[in-house]
Amino acid sequence: MKEAKNYYGAILMFVIVIMITVSLFFFEIPEKNNDVIKLIIGVLVGSLSPIIYSILGKDPQEIEKKNIEIAQLKTQNDELTKRVDHLEQMFMTLQTDIIKKISELKSE
Repeated sequence: MKEAKNYYGAILMFVIVIMITVSLFFFEIPEKNNDVIKLIIGVLVGSLSPIIYSILGKDPQEIEKKNIEIAQLKTQNDELTKRVDHLEQMFMTLQTDIIKKISELKSE
């Protein structure tokens, strides 16, 4: 239910911003209010990206959570890569030791 409210609220806000922007083509703004109106419209247009995310069903917090999860997975991947490299080094050392032991036994 909350998601539906966010969705419809986002669509309403988007329509309002578009209507305000379109109305500027038809109505002239008085010179003394020009800067204030531009500032308000700038803020509204700047807030369009979260509105569009809500309309599309994407939550900016969800994206941030995914980024944190990706960072954690990268860290785990680095740790596992180090472990595999260490195991490969141990395996090569073991192979070298076994080859030395076998060659010592054959030389006797």
